[in-house]
Amino acid sequence: MFGSSGVAGSNERGGSGLPHEASRCKLVRMKTSVKLDDELSAEVERAVSLIREDTATVLRMAIRAGLPLVASPDISYADGSFRVFA
Repeated sequence: MFGSSGVAGSNERGGSGLPHEASRCKLVRMKTSVKLDDELSAEVERAVSLIREDTATVLRMAIRAGLPLVASPDISYADGSFRVFA
């Protein structure tokens, strides 16, 4: 609980209570607007109420979960078609 400095939360791992590797993370603030259609907006609001997080957190979680799928070389669409990036 107390690091070598005697201050709560301070330790040899950077003073934040996080492992040394995590204390080197750089957060970048990026403000952006996203236009959502009515159906997607309703899905976001449903997720917000289910997991009791704010809208920005839900959108960040959705982006993190779905971005690898979007960035993959082969994308399958709901209608069964594929888009192949060569």
